[in-house]
Amino acid sequence: MQDKLARFDREKRQQYHVERLQQMDKEASASCGTTLKTDIDWQAMDEQLLKELSVSGYCGEVVNQMNNLCSSSPSSRSRLPSSIPSSAASARK
Repeated sequence: MQDKLARFDREKRQQYHVERLQQMDKEASASCGTTLKTDIDWQAMDEQLLKELSVSGYCGEVVNQMNNLCSSSPSSRSRLPSSIPSSAASARK
């Protein structure tokens, strides 16, 4: 039983971060008045990285800062380009 509990569940961990990043994207998109999306290269992340790194905390920082900017300064919304490339994150050893 302990072995089952101790086993790393990559799919579950990845899904947690996907959901968290989607929420961060949604909040920033609402604040900024445009669609923001964080893309993760999940294939580039091995199991050890997923165990050690808070993917949503690390890779979501760009969209988090966009949210802070748009929330604190509504005039910044008018300065955003009409199209913003996705924020992409990957990690390599």
